[in-house]
Amino acid sequence: MQGAVLTESSTHFKHWIFSPAELLKKRQSLNQASVERVKQENAQAKKQQAIVVKTEDDSAGKKKKKKKRRKALTIEQEAKLLAFYVNQIYAVCSAYKFPFRMSATTLVFFKRFYISKSIMDLSPERILPAIF
Repeated sequence: MQGAVLTESSTHFKHWIFSPAELLKKRQSLNQASVERVKQENAQAKKQQAIVVKTEDDSAGKKKKKKKRRKALTIEQEAKLLAFYVNQIYAVCSAYKFPFRMSATTLVFFKRFYISKSIMDLSPERILPAIF
């Protein structure tokens, strides 16, 4: 019983152990904030594109550059992408025969990183090299 009390009073427990309801609430608020940022960025890009088109009408020789608009993801889509990348990490760790502790640390780091960040804000492709 004393071990459980020590675990629950640890900083690890306070900062990294979540109930399913707490995790869902955290992901929902993170998703909402990220969706708003994506919408704002898309609106800003649309305004900038309109300005570029007007100035290009004046100078006929330049090509028009279209910036890709980002798409907002649902919580379910983010969860599927995270699961995909977790499987990819596991496959890489298995293929290179990393020790169990290294594989586990890599997976835990990745999952913890995306508890406080959204895939819409920072692509896993940019994070993966750092965790290996």
